[in-house]
Amino acid sequence: MLVKQTCSRCHSPNVVVTQTFNEKTARKLYQKMTGESPDSERGKKVVEYLYTVLAEKAD
Repeated sequence: MLVKQTCSRCHSPNVVVTQTFNEKTARKLYQKMTGESPDSERGKKVVEYLYTVLAEKAD
């Protein structure tokens, strides 16, 4: 729910869930999109979700 609230300010939910992330990319995008540190309480939760649930698949 937190990711949906955070990301759907600018994106449709489908845009987010069709992407894959690693930790570095998730941290960069979170900061760029929200203007907030990925080390904030909210940032840590959103970033962790992005790179674990929507993780890049290893070949």
